[in-house]
Amino acid sequence: PPPAAAHYSPPPAAEENLHVEPPPPVGAIQPESEPITSVQSFATEQLEDEPVTDHFSAEMALSTPEPASYEEPESAEEVEHVDSAPPEGEAKGNFSEREGIITPRGVYAESEYRHFSAPKVARVLGLAAALLIIFAGVTAYSMFKPGDLLREQIVEVDIPPASSLHDIAHQLEKEGVVASAVGFKAYTKVQGVGRELKAGHYRFPQNIWTWDVLAELRRGQIETMTLTFPEGLMLKEVAEIVAQSELVSAEEFIAKAKDKVILQRWNIPGESAEGYLFPETYTFAKDLNATQIVNMLLEHFFSVVEDLSAGRKISPELLFEKTTLASIVEREAKNVDEMSRIAGVFQNRIEQDMRLESCATIQYVFGEPKKRLLNKDLRVVSPYNTYLHEGLPPGPISNPGLNALKAAFFPEDNDYLFFLAKKDGSNQHAFSRDYKEHLLMQKKYHR
Repeated sequence: PPPAAAHYSPPPAAEENLHVEPPPPVGAIQPESEPITSVQSFATEQLEDEPVTDHFSAEMALSTPEPASYEEPESAEEVEHVDSAPPEGEAKGNFSEREGIITPRGVYAESEYRHFSAPKVARVLGLAAALLIIFAGVTAYSMFKPGDLLREQIVEVDIPPASSLHDIAHQLEKEGVVASAVGFKAYTKVQGVGRELKAGHYRFPQNIWTWDVLAELRRGQIETMTLTFPEGLMLKEVAEIVAQSELVSAEEFIAKAKDKVILQRWNIPGESAEGYLFPETYTFAKDLNATQIVNMLLEHFFSVVEDLSAGRKISPELLFEKTTLASIVEREAKNVDEMSRIAGVFQNRIEQDMRLESCATIQYVFGEPKKRLLNKDLRVVSPYNTYLHEGLPPGPISNPGLNALKAAFFPEDNDYLFFLAKKDGSNQHAFSRDYKEHLLMQKKYHR
């Protein structure tokens, strides 16, 4: 820079049109007597005191950066601090603090960098969180989605007793019930129900989710079968219905119906549970055995009897007689409304020491119902032949329903001793008080 004492003459006429606006004052300027410590201070002084007199000064003036804003400094020391160069050795170390932060995109002031970087970091973190959620969702879906059951509507799975969670999970995955054994185990452990899974036979529909499979295993899904036993069947006929369902064989069922332990438990005096196998529609679990099935039928019978007796205690022997009478009424009556009257007829004959002469007892002797009984059939030798023996047969000849039991418990009070079936398709009977009247009824309805 030129010395402080140097003066510049006005520019030549050719350059009269050159005019440079001096910058606004920057504060207190040192007097001329003091030495100028920087080019910027020198140029500022010249622009304030004298017009530009040469090209060099004009260039200096044009190259001097104009501050973005101006604030009046409080002292000369502040001006010196702003205008003077930093001490040697500090510029490099304090550059980022004084000028800004260097990034691959350029140099930013610290405040600008923070303003720029905070939203960017937030966007990056948000994107990462979204990707993490998507990844977790895809993973969870692949682990907990329904298994490959599209090939079948229903899949049956047998979970053996004492199976571990590991065994159950891999069996379900192998059968296509769940998509992932690992996912099933993880979900079960999170729920804390690994010890609550029940063994048994299960039927799972297609597209069942992992949590629904777990709920079924905790509840213990039981496959059931519904069987209906009509009124008036004999023991062997009941056994055949059970065998057709494939629950147990007919032989197993009959053997348990004659089991002395079971008969003693229920105080049945007869040689079998014939008459006590209450006819009804039952729902059985598929894995029941013959003992359980027989006990279910017997339990139902005794609950019905308890209601009929109005809670009054009835001896096993009296109940056996009532059940035997009801079994005969069940096979003889075609019309429910006549059951009580027919029971009254049999009761009257028993009281008068007359043979019952029930065709139903002859049918029981043969084992297979005959469409028409012949006179020679009435002479078949059997303790159940009530044409040959007085009183009730040795035991029930069928398994009576509720209406027949009611009739046996509460027979009609009448004086009839005979009845015969009308052959007019009405399913009714003609009743007579003596044998002579009975013969007239035969002529009337059996011509």
